[in-house]
Amino acid sequence: MPGAARRARGRTDPRAPDRLRRPQDHRGGHLRRAVDIAENEFLVPVEAVRDEGTSYHYLPPARTIALDAAGVDAVRRALLRHGLGVRECRVWTTDAFYRETAEMVAHRKAEGCTAVDMECAALAACARFRGALFGQLLFTADSLADTESHDARGWGYSAFDRALALAFDAAAAF
Repeated sequence: MPGAARRARGRTDPRAPDRLRRPQDHRGGHLRRAVDIAENEFLVPVEAVRDEGTSYHYLPPARTIALDAAGVDAVRRALLRHGLGVRECRVWTTDAFYRETAEMVAHRKAEGCTAVDMECAALAACARFRGALFGQLLFTADSLADTESHDARGWGYSAFDRALALAFDAAAAF
């Protein structure tokens, strides 16, 4: 399965039922941490700060978007079935890494953001607009916990296969 998981990463089978299709970001769903969390830890976003442009094409302007409770629950149950803890979080979605300045990271931490990603708010807004159920599983990679010294670590690569298995499990529960 690990080889198949690596080949499947980043692709969506167009023959899959609509409810099982899940767009993937170019790096497989990992994110930068705004707070100090170990690499390869799983997070379940329940809310995203909308600091990107895509979500505004699908929903009226708002500061944040809450993820679908049923989608969050499906991801939560998948983590528990695999014997993993559940860490729900608020994420800061921005589509431009150059906005991740020390001042903005500090501001987002003060707002309660645990991590920064590039797609959560956009995907949640698009799904809501299309009437699709949406939940997201994230795993930690590089860190912005110390904005003076970027910590790339291993970019979360050792979590890919497990994340894919968890995502399939959560999607099957939808």
